Amino acid sequence: MATYRGLRGVTIRTVDGDLSNNVTGQVWYNSSSKAIKAFKSGDANWATGGNLNTARSSIRGAGTQTAGLAFAGGSGEKDETESYDGSSWTELADLSTGRSGSGGCGATQTAALCVGGSQPGSPDLRAIAETWDGSSWTEVGDINTARKSLAAAGTVTSAIAFGGSNDTDDTETWDGSSWTDAPNLGTGRYQLGGAGASGTSAMAYGGIAGPSAKDETEIWNGSSWTEVADINTARVTIVGDGTATAAIAVGGHTVYTKTSHAETWNGTAWTEQNNIPTATNNGVVIGTTTAALYAGGDAPGAVTNATFEWNDPFEETVTFTSS
Repeated sequence: MATYRGLRGVTIRTVDGDLSNNVTGQVWYNSSSKAIKAFKSGDANWATGGNLNTARSSIRGAGTQTAGLAFAGGSGEKDETESYDGSSWTELADLSTGRSGSGGCGATQTAALCVGGSQPGSPDLRAIAETWDGSSWTEVGDINTARKSLAAAGTVTSAIAFGGSNDTDDTETWDGSSWTDAPNLGTGRYQLGGAGASGTSAMAYGGIAGPSAKDETEIWNGSSWTEVADINTARVTIVGDGTATAAIAVGGHTVYTKTSHAETWNGTAWTEQNNIPTATNNGVVIGTTTAALYAGGDAPGAVTNATFEWNDPFEETVTFTSS
């Protein structure tokens, strides 16, 4: 026997407002706003994005997942700068000095800082710092200690650079015009990851000292470093972004083996997330724990230009509109 459900489907519930305690796929009519609404959710995942124009490793970045900036890099000490709009990369004005192993940071696509790094020659270490204003790079005051494989966090007016070559524990802060030596990291290391919103709030994690990959995480409060919970997988050439209370760390290698690990930090502990699709180290992460991208790096067998976009689990109410 035919039923109403079989012939007509289910009815849509009418409510004065939005439903609570929703389940995925639930649909209702909001009589107050006179709109049909639905509830959707999704799992944390990596999706393929548009490729970089220039494949490279040891890249640095700034901005967000849908308005990102990537600059510098290895495989020839790159000076290329590219912007990401959420689907594709566009080439912009080059750095004044191409280099690899620099530190990089910036809150937006139009304001970034690139510091230190290396070039061919003897000595190969550089103290150069440059700022990006959305259209060009300008050389500013040098860091006090020339180095490569360091990390940086913050903005063009308030930043911090730490760690680097020769297992250094050196820390320097930037106020928009000059660098000042600050208290050292608890664990000197290079090829480490970093995140932070300013020169007074940052974090350092991973890296290498001597022959060993490190799992230590340290938080900077503007005056000193404090060791907190370790990352779950010790690794080198790990990269990340975010803040001292909400950061993401991706890729790297365990001295001998490239990894696809991804972890997020909630201010207290690190949590393993779904791996990036390709085991890669020394790329760049731009964004937050809920929306980020990973681009470039050393993939098995070659330097890559691949981009992967990260989206954290989500739950949201959507409104249907006519088209």
